[in-house]
Amino acid sequence: MSNKLNSKLVISTLLTGSLLISLPSMVMAISQDKLIVTSSFYQGTATPIVAGSTILAGKTAGSTVTATADGSYLNVWNNNKTDGSFGITSPVFISFLDSEYGNLQQTINLSDIAARQGYKFVTSFSSKSELAVNLSTDGKSLTLMGYGTTQGQIDISNSNTPDVIDPTNPTVGIAAPTYRNVAQINPDGSLTVTSTDGYSGNNGRAAILDATTNTYFMVGNAGNSGTGPTNATLATLSGNTGVQTIAAGNNSPLTKVIGQPQGTNGNATGYQFGFSVTQINPLTGSPYAAAADKTGKDDNFRGMTVFNKTLYVTKGSGGNGIDTVYQVGATGSLDSLVTNSSSTPITILPGLPSVLASGTPTNFPFGIWFANDHTLYVADEGDGVLANAGKSANAGLEKWVLSDTDHLWHNVYTLQAGLNLGVNYTVSGSALGVSGSYTTATDGLRNLIGRDNLDGTVTLFATTSTVSTSGDQGADPNKLVKITDVVGAVTAPTNISFDTLQTAQYGQVLRGVALVDNSFMSTVTNPSISLNGSSVTVQLTSGSNIGKSGDWWFLAYTPWGHWFAYIYPNQWVDIGTSINGAKPAYQGPLADISGLALFNTTGLASGSYDLYFGVDTNMNGVLDTNQLYYSHFPLIMP
Repeated sequence: MSNKLNSKLVISTLLTGSLLISLPSMVMAISQDKLIVTSSFYQGTATPIVAGSTILAGKTAGSTVTATADGSYLNVWNNNKTDGSFGITSPVFISFLDSEYGNLQQTINLSDIAARQGYKFVTSFSSKSELAVNLSTDGKSLTLMGYGTTQGQIDISNSNTPDVIDPTNPTVGIAAPTYRNVAQINPDGSLTVTSTDGYSGNNGRAAILDATTNTYFMVGNAGNSGTGPTNATLATLSGNTGVQTIAAGNNSPLTKVIGQPQGTNGNATGYQFGFSVTQINPLTGSPYAAAADKTGKDDNFRGMTVFNKTLYVTKGSGGNGIDTVYQVGATGSLDSLVTNSSSTPITILPGLPSVLASGTPTNFPFGIWFANDHTLYVADEGDGVLANAGKSANAGLEKWVLSDTDHLWHNVYTLQAGLNLGVNYTVSGSALGVSGSYTTATDGLRNLIGRDNLDGTVTLFATTSTVSTSGDQGADPNKLVKITDVVGAVTAPTNISFDTLQTAQYGQVLRGVALVDNSFMSTVTNPSISLNGSSVTVQLTSGSNIGKSGDWWFLAYTPWGHWFAYIYPNQWVDIGTSINGAKPAYQGPLADISGLALFNTTGLASGSYDLYFGVDTNMNGVLDTNQLYYSHFPLIMP
């Protein structure tokens, strides 16, 4: 993640306000493994949203509506009430935490790192099903999905992809066709991004690298059709949804769908790849449903995992199909799924829910994790209805056990204690310089990962789902929780409950979770600068350079064209229109710092700012670009 600082790069942010950092600072404690959490902060729009003026997507291509709310964090999501495709792209952050206590060790701005390498990679703020993060099958790399564009763009999560165009998509003319990208982070800190044409009109949710075949398997949903899509368009979108695959690093963005075709190509209903409600339920000998669903919508998957070389996926939203857990192909068939893509069945795990989503489903699965081949944990999101929060027997962490007698999976209990389902909590802070408070409540769980403690227990980590009166509940500040369960228990324990490791800040959402070995990226020197609410914070993992003498740099470029350099301990110096006059903020040994506040953005003038925090390993007072490690953060003040 070393990057050379090019003086021609645009950097912008005025570092006014009181300085809160002291150097050098503490080294964080480290546990036996690292907990990875993906997140995003709302950073506003590239062009300010003006209520009553800004044009947004209507209900079909060519129709538009005007914004009903401005771009401020609390109000902006009300635009979802008139623009059903509404969302705003925002940066992706990867945080490394101590898995024992949740202590933050490091946060990196993945969008910034990708941009410095010529990639585009962001998420869509408020899209709750995005940013699942998964470990590769060899346990060496992390993968997640995002969008191939920049932050601050509107309606990208429902945009077409460049080569799969639905002419009726309401975002046509509002959001440019955009690739759904897969980012792969390797143990040495290197990053690769693969562009895909999958999930046109909707979003890619998760990706896993099969290291044996160097192939990404992905899940997501396609289609955002307005009025009058042709059956041919629906068929194209059906082949663009569900389980998709692409070779890692492939130059062509075209993906391949995994799943045997069901129904008739060209029909408005029933043409699915993988699972269809009209296929036979092996437990009853009859179809799950007599009537077919809308083409392409039975395979609207969002959660995924690989266990014993077998791919499993979940569906838990939408009015078609069945909200449950599925097995993709035969047991142990992961490496041959691409070869056998058109003949691969997708089937419901026997005993898991089979109630139609169009009926009255009571299960809404999201993340899944196998403790062993007879024990499956399922994160249930809840139904998302404010009035129902805390009333569902299934919302939370379901435990399913496979019986050797009837060969069915049984839900032996659901863990809810400590989640405080339906109980309001309030997060206060500042976003883009505007203070406020956000009240929400936990409704269930979303993404999930677990760890075998090798003593008969497992510890599970999850991000919570929420309910609120917000225009889009996906924007609610949620929580990171953990719980330890006895694997062999089949009756509900009364002595365990969830602990909250982290609550999202005002303007932040927590998304995916993963566990990596403590050595993951341990040798990488990585500085990071980011906005937490209204506070700009810096972090540094020194890696193999820890203790080496070097120059520390805090630089900014303002909307009026001047560079500023911070000189420790309390002085900001205007160095003019060129970076050549920069002076180091501090000179001394590199150390690990975590989450230290640098300055407050409240009161900054409107405009585009950027911040740079970096270190080099040649302590000579000169900006040595060939030995410079740095992080850049763009800030837009409304």
